[in-house]
Amino acid sequence: LKLQFLYFIVYKMTEKCSPAMQTSEEAEYIKVFLEKERLLPDDVSPSPIVSVLLSVAGVILYPLRYLLVNMARRREKVAWSREASKEPFTPHRNSEIRHPAGESIKKWKLHCHNGRQVWEHNPNKDTQSYIESVHSFGTNGSSKRARDADEALQLATSHIHSLQSEDGHWSNDYGGPLFLLPGLVITMYIINDCDQKKIFTPVHRAEFLRYLYNIQNSDGGFGLHDRGPSTVFGTALNYVTMRLLLNGKNDQTEAALRFLQSLDTPLHNASEMIPTWGKAWLAILNLFSWDGVRPVTPELWLLPKWLPFHPGRMWCHTRMVYVPLGYLFGRRFSAPETELITEIRSELFPRKVQNWNKAMHVVSSVDIHYPAHVFAKAAFFLLGLYEKMPNSFLRKKSLDTCIQHVKYDDVTTNFICLGPVNKVFNLLAVYCAEGRSEHLLLSEKRVYDYIWLGNDGLKMNGYNGSQLWDTAFTLQALRGVSSSSEEIAEKQRQCIQGGLRYIDAAQVLSCPPNVTKYCRDSPLGAWNFSTAEQNWSVSDCTSEGLRCAILFKSLSRDRILLGIDQIMLLRNSEDGAWCSYEPRRSPVYMELLNPADVFSRIMVEYTYTECTSACMQTLQVFQDSEYFKGYRQKEINDAIQCGVRTISNLQEPDGSWYGSWGVCFTYGTLFGIEGLLAGGVSVDDPRIVKGVQFLLSKQRSDGGWSEHVHSCASRQYTEAPEGSQPVQTSLALMALIVGCPREAKSGSAHINAIHRAAEFLVSSQVGGTWEQKTVAGIFNGTCGIHYPYYPVILPVWALGKYQKLVASL
Repeated sequence: LKLQFLYFIVYKMTEKCSPAMQTSEEAEYIKVFLEKERLLPDDVSPSPIVSVLLSVAGVILYPLRYLLVNMARRREKVAWSREASKEPFTPHRNSEIRHPAGESIKKWKLHCHNGRQVWEHNPNKDTQSYIESVHSFGTNGSSKRARDADEALQLATSHIHSLQSEDGHWSNDYGGPLFLLPGLVITMYIINDCDQKKIFTPVHRAEFLRYLYNIQNSDGGFGLHDRGPSTVFGTALNYVTMRLLLNGKNDQTEAALRFLQSLDTPLHNASEMIPTWGKAWLAILNLFSWDGVRPVTPELWLLPKWLPFHPGRMWCHTRMVYVPLGYLFGRRFSAPETELITEIRSELFPRKVQNWNKAMHVVSSVDIHYPAHVFAKAAFFLLGLYEKMPNSFLRKKSLDTCIQHVKYDDVTTNFICLGPVNKVFNLLAVYCAEGRSEHLLLSEKRVYDYIWLGNDGLKMNGYNGSQLWDTAFTLQALRGVSSSSEEIAEKQRQCIQGGLRYIDAAQVLSCPPNVTKYCRDSPLGAWNFSTAEQNWSVSDCTSEGLRCAILFKSLSRDRILLGIDQIMLLRNSEDGAWCSYEPRRSPVYMELLNPADVFSRIMVEYTYTECTSACMQTLQVFQDSEYFKGYRQKEINDAIQCGVRTISNLQEPDGSWYGSWGVCFTYGTLFGIEGLLAGGVSVDDPRIVKGVQFLLSKQRSDGGWSEHVHSCASRQYTEAPEGSQPVQTSLALMALIVGCPREAKSGSAHINAIHRAAEFLVSSQVGGTWEQKTVAGIFNGTCGIHYPYYPVILPVWALGKYQKLVASL
């Protein structure tokens, strides 16, 4: 009865919640699709007999599992050692914009509503707001400097107030990866009849090109991300992008082609040695043969879901890419031959490829990070044998399954999709299946959610934004700021009120039907990294959003409990801690089948220090709040203690913690220390003392900290040559403050280190903000991504804590 009642409530919530900026056609299409889906049965769990047999098999095969897990971990260590032997790369350009925006940039307008952010060009209007000017020109035009921490906080609060959108969130660039824009441009070219003039508008194409010109390396190549060394992956794909956007060639395309030619070997053209995802994109554009792409056999989706290698057990981002890619591979979909495609093919492959199969596992040394394991190559060999003569019945059934998964993902995320890669792959899969159908047209409109105009040009973001994440951090930072100025205090209050409106709007209050059937978990009560309409749950985002709601008492108890239930739902069954999107579904040894070449840890979910710490902190705040009233007390206590054990196990020998989503040991160590403190560990505990000592040992002579993105791939702390940075300094300062020993007094080494860090932040502030010269974010160990709001808000958070510490001394 309880389950039936819960389903009724969820069903009604789903009916009532209408996504932001949704057209009537889109809303009606989604409603009809979901009504049909509700009439279909969801998948059920395996029968008790199957469950028992699986448990017995797990016990019998435990030694084999132990062996495979150790193999996967050893393989990771080899990859880290390989990266550690490389020199950290610093692009020649740093923050320099070689192709600045012209006056026409003022005709761009940013529209925000309930978190959705879309840039539009209006040729008849050239007045920009303060927010748009800061984003498109990269500066607020102020050179005012603060004299002390209090004044720095006042200037920063005023700047933050000016950046807030009308709907309460803070909109931001989330770019950096250089394999996203090529996928978007290739897709738009194909689904618009291979007509270059239909790839967005002329002004869009001009800004896309300006972005590529600005981030092109001095050797003519492009990296995996915009602060990385040139690779075949980045260069070949972005060369194709420039050729599709341009009418002909220019100096930039010639420079990129020269870089590729410099990597040619006697046996292979450089473009043959592009990593797997690059091979797939070139095959889709009819530049490469599908015979040279590692098999993405769609029939795998027909296997029993209890098998550890069923695609539905992969990490969500990987499986959501391989569903549409499996459909395209199964159909061997390629763009029709055109004169332009013929030209590009001859440029990328000046020597005729005699055997595409031999190129399947060939990857350039400048790209390789995580080479395919022998087990993966064996699996691809067996799948390749099947692909020579696939069963027509199974192929049709598997293709139908894949396209249904694709359309379900589109509709249940309001056509936003989980991320930018599967967004464009989904578009292509639907185009391949239905042509320019109603579904495709609705999905095509949503690509604008991923396009962002920065001071370096127009790019494709790594998500549909970081709205919730930035807003939650801002609210917690402003909560700790005290101001003697009534004007600043009023701006602070307005920021908090607007931010809480967005926290309210960003909670997911709907659950799609048949989530088990489509390998999803219920997102009910969650907060996403961006918007509610994206409709996925993220553990640390849920924690940060929920913590704001609890601290500011902005939501009803029922909605708070929905968030708590979501956090508890996301716990791992193995260690009781937290991954990113879902509990782990497959063993770690599945990483041995990683096909991507350039990314690590993409096959299954992993327990993360940051996610575990964020969830623990929110559960601890919940227990101390008026909302608690003993709700799930024993389960929450057990969860917190599991978190303490997990974070303790993840601590490195030198006392640091590895950061998987930020750069890197500075980022992870803050979360490690805060997590242990949330679990009731004393500041005098050796684990916290060791973490603090690690940070103190990395403080620079000017009082700041500096860490290079190379730390993430090499698993070794690496200083950035650009000098101390505000983001790393703020992270370290907050860790030193929360981990301050009880007996620390004014004049002690620990307190002096804190003063020096605060002085660095105050002295480096200009116009109420700070300049970050290095990349601050990371994912999958190798790809940097930008968080341009971090240098705006993290110093405020740190100085607010510093303000309180000084008052208590």
